[in-house]
Amino acid sequence: MKIFDFNRLSETLGAYVETRIELLKLDMKEELGKGIAKTLTWAFVLLCVLAAIFFGSFGLSVWINQLLESSYTGFLLVGAFYTVLALTTYTLRAKIEHRFLSKFKEVEEIDSPDENEQ
Repeated sequence: MKIFDFNRLSETLGAYVETRIELLKLDMKEELGKGIAKTLTWAFVLLCVLAAIFFGSFGLSVWINQLLESSYTGFLLVGAFYTVLALTTYTLRAKIEHRFLSKFKEVEEIDSPDENEQ
C-alpha cells in the first residue's frame, strides 16, 4: 500500500495547471474585449466631436462672412482663433501634461488597493 500515489498527484497537478492557464486565457480575452470596446466607443465619440467642431467652425465662418460681407474673412478669423489656441496649448503643454499626469496618478491610487491592506 502506497502512502502517496505520485502518478495521480502529478496528473492532478498537471490538470490544475492546465485549468489555471485556460482561466488566465479567458480572463485575458475578456479584458482585451473590454479594452477594444472602450477604444471603439471613445473613437466614435471623438469622431462625432471632431465632426461637430468642423461643421460648427464652418458654419461660424460662413456666418462671419455674411456679417462682414466678405468671402474669406470669416475663414481667416476662425483659422486665426485655432492657431492662437494651438500656440497657447503648445506653450502651456508642460503644465497641461503635469495636470493630466497628477489626475491620472490620483485615479490610479483610488483604483488599486495598497499592498499593505491585502
